Amino acid sequence: MVELLWLLLPVAAASGWFAARRTCRPASASDGATDCKPQYFKGLNYVLNEQPDKAIEIFVGMLEVDSDAVEMHLALGSLFRRRGEVDRAIRIHQSLIARNDLTDEQRAEALQELACDYTRAGLFDRAERLLLELSDIPSHHEIALRLLVTIFQQQRDWDQAISFARRLAKAGDESHLTNIAQYLCEQADAAWRHGDMVRAEEKIRDARDADPKCARAIILEGNLHRHHGRLREAIESYEGIEDAAPDLLPLVVQQLKACYTALDDEAGFDAYLEQSLKRRPRTALVRVLAERIRANEGEAAAAQRLERFLVDSPSLSGLDYLVELQAISEGVPACAPLGRVSHLLRRLTDGRAAFQCVHCGFNAKSHHWQCPGCKEWGSLRPIEPADIHS
Repeated sequence: MVELLWLLLPVAAASGWFAARRTCRPASASDGATDCKPQYFKGLNYVLNEQPDKAIEIFVGMLEVDSDAVEMHLALGSLFRRRGEVDRAIRIHQSLIARNDLTDEQRAEALQELACDYTRAGLFDRAERLLLELSDIPSHHEIALRLLVTIFQQQRDWDQAISFARRLAKAGDESHLTNIAQYLCEQADAAWRHGDMVRAEEKIRDARDADPKCARAIILEGNLHRHHGRLREAIESYEGIEDAAPDLLPLVVQQLKACYTALDDEAGFDAYLEQSLKRRPRTALVRVLAERIRANEGEAAAAQRLERFLVDSPSLSGLDYLVELQAISEGVPACAPLGRVSHLLRRLTDGRAAFQCVHCGFNAKSHHWQCPGCKEWGSLRPIEPADIHS
């Protein structure tokens, strides 16, 4: 309800401006018949008393009394779209565009709102036509291009999305180079799935050129090298994640392990893990290292290494594994107190989100290159499950 009231405030403000404008006009018989000031205050009162439907009814009635209130039309149409009443929003904005008395800027605003309506309704072809028209208007050029990119992104038309994103980048918004790299990675993934490795390699290379720090492109490059048996090159790519997006290194730790193992260089992998942990402590990495120590030297040695890590970087997931290792090394049965503690710790960490969007805070159990919440690209980062120090 509170969110809806906030959405109504622009309408109230617009109608307030309209009422003020009307009361400042010279009095006339027609004005006396259609003075909307009392209606405005009545509608505003409904807003303040959390009666949005009645407020909307009042404001719509004011539009019917006087069709000059362009700002009110725009605000009310936007409100209906945000409420999910897209049909009503479309009708309001279409009626505005059909008028002959709009200024160029008012018509452009109405076109933009109608394009947003069509996009919300899934009528992408209609929205595209309006936005292409708007892109020729300097004051609306950038927003039109942004909306076109959004539309083509929703349609997964990556060629068009790349084309319009490049136009935005040329206009000075270089942040779109990051998105372009993601679109190229989408094309690389599609080519890989269809067995077209030549095209996949081309798109990966283009993505690296668009954004050298694109973690997804770096991982795909490592996967490509590994696919072709170029294991040293694959290791170099995977380890390059530390420079581009260090938080995402846990995404490739198993691929790194497989490459080092295939090269019969497990000692090199252990050394890399140790060095990486010195640069940035991460529970996900120390667990991999502890598992390797456990396989080679036993649970007691693994527990000792893990305990040294947890002294400086405590986390429940690390503590869970430490208790498990100690219980096994000491031969403690599951029903013993230590065994029950291990079970409780596992219950605390199981089912927790493993990734979080740095833009909107969306939590996910698995990694996505595009946030399902805010639709930002490359914004999900691994989180230490139930970290004590977070």
